[in-house]
Amino acid sequence: MIRLRIHGYHFACLIGILIIVAVLLAACGSAGSSSAGTTTTGSINAPDQPAHSTSNGSTSSPNQPNKSSADIGPQYLIKSLQVDMAVKDTQKVAADLQAWISATDPRSSSIGIDYTQAGDNLYNVSMKFSVQSTLYPQIEQYLANYASQQNGKLLNLHQDTQDVTNDYIDTQSRLKNLRTAQTRLLTLLSHTNTVGDIITVQTQLTDVEGQIEQIEEHLNALQGQVTFYTVTINLQPISSVAPT
Repeated sequence: MIRLRIHGYHFACLIGILIIVAVLLAACGSAGSSSAGTTTTGSINAPDQPAHSTSNGSTSSPNQPNKSSADIGPQYLIKSLQVDMAVKDTQKVAADLQAWISATDPRSSSIGIDYTQAGDNLYNVSMKFSVQSTLYPQIEQYLANYASQQNGKLLNLHQDTQDVTNDYIDTQSRLKNLRTAQTRLLTLLSHTNTVGDIITVQTQLTDVEGQIEQIEEHLNALQGQVTFYTVTINLQPISSVAPT
């Protein structure tokens, strides 16, 4: 009789915790069904002055106040900038810009530099950098003004902005729920004696740990994208630009 009571107790615990785990997993699934984010773009064609850029990539008049993101909590953005300019010596400018970005942002990295011959000792240069989001506004402003200060011409300045706030917060919430489920399953496994119950708990635990690994990878990728932005600079010889 004593053995039957102990087995019944463990069985009741098993059923109870598996129900809790199922509820947590269902919560994770519903959180993952929300919107991942929105994308906006903004471009400026030279020789017009760059418009005032808002936090979501749209443009607005300085006389029209924008709502602060602080009113709605933290905002997670992914930004990329493309700058096209015509300059006299593309190779020298490429070296100067690379040196300036490296000095301004010691944590920046060069993703790649390509040279394409455009004539006799003339080259088109394309460079791509990964820069810290906190220093991005300073770098953007510098590049927007660079061509005019070097007797060159700004041809285009284009920014893409993706708001991934919902995705980021939902992913954090799902990860928290899954880790809670993992802790409960590990506790249950340590108190489970029968082979059938052990297999059941281990199956649930393997599934939960697999989901945790996938979500951690996604969250780490998001963290990298909102911490570092991509800046692409395209240079072409000013002699190859048709007069306006």
